[in-house]
Amino acid sequence: MTNLGSTKILVIEDDYHLRHITKLALQGDGFTVLESANAKDGVQIFENEAPGLILLDLKLPDQYGLEICKRVRAHPKLSTTPIIILTSESDIEKKITGLTAGADQYLTKPIPTLELVAWVKALLRRLDYSKEGEGTLRCGDLSVDPQAHLVKIKDRIIGHLTRKEFDLLYLLVKKRPQIISRKYVLSKLWHEILVDRVVDVHIGHLREKLGPDLGNKIETVPGKGYRFWEQREPGESSD
Repeated sequence: MTNLGSTKILVIEDDYHLRHITKLALQGDGFTVLESANAKDGVQIFENEAPGLILLDLKLPDQYGLEICKRVRAHPKLSTTPIIILTSESDIEKKITGLTAGADQYLTKPIPTLELVAWVKALLRRLDYSKEGEGTLRCGDLSVDPQAHLVKIKDRIIGHLTRKEFDLLYLLVKKRPQIISRKYVLSKLWHEILVDRVVDVHIGHLREKLGPDLGNKIETVPGKGYRFWEQREPGESSD
């Protein structure tokens, strides 16, 4: 298991006081903290330092924080970097937008620093545990490798899947041909109950990135949820 305390955390926050106390709290738990007060410098640090997690404010002086989130998710090598949005924008629509843009967690200010650190550690642990004991899934020409975070069709790599899109595909393929409900997906991938639209948006993005042949295998079952409609190989289990 990864030593969480060795992880580099990038804090992109324009409020100096909040950024400073967040930095001290994270350092107190052994994390290495990188910091930026604006989007431009934050993106540069992200690309140069490849942090293990990003704490991202939305209201930055030079760019709205969601643009950084989208840029991270489109990065050719670092697209799976965990992102926690930390913002004063508590409206449910903002939360849905943030999560569908690729954030792993959406927290609202004010939040006690000890609780924030607990969220950081919980997310890192969850992502670490999710890789353990999970083998590559194969379904016809499709292979889904959680260790390498790699999706291939024959010898063609499907790139630019966000972490949530990858995890969603893995879940669908693993459970095939079972129907899985939106609430089940939310509980497994977000560990909280949100509106169903979060799942629907991620399904749409996943279908688009997989292309028509493979994307159409993700079937919508009205009133029930989704399933990956492909016959299971002999001897495989959905447990």
